[in-house]
Amino acid sequence: NDGEASGGQQVMKSLILLIGLLMDESRPGGFVFIDEPFAHLDVANIDRVGTFLRATRAQYLITTPVTHNANVFAPAQLTLVTRKKQPGSDWAPPIGVLQRAIE
Repeated sequence: NDGEASGGQQVMKSLILLIGLLMDESRPGGFVFIDEPFAHLDVANIDRVGTFLRATRAQYLITTPVTHNANVFAPAQLTLVTRKKQPGSDWAPPIGVLQRAIE
């Protein structure tokens, strides 16, 4: 944090670095773990990040908190939905699996 950039600007700066690493023609693809890449972004920038992620040949794992913005799930071919164990329950609810058709 340089102290001058907003939270959204810091996210975008980090993603620009990631873009540079993933778009290296000599080493395409790879695997990336991205923790809450949509935090602090407006809807337009969430869409831009999603478009970039779909354009790479990388495999990626994204974490995101509960959200009502379905755009955050658009880049994923597979979404796993986990929930906490409820008080008094022996087990957490089963993991939900949502698979998007490959275009």
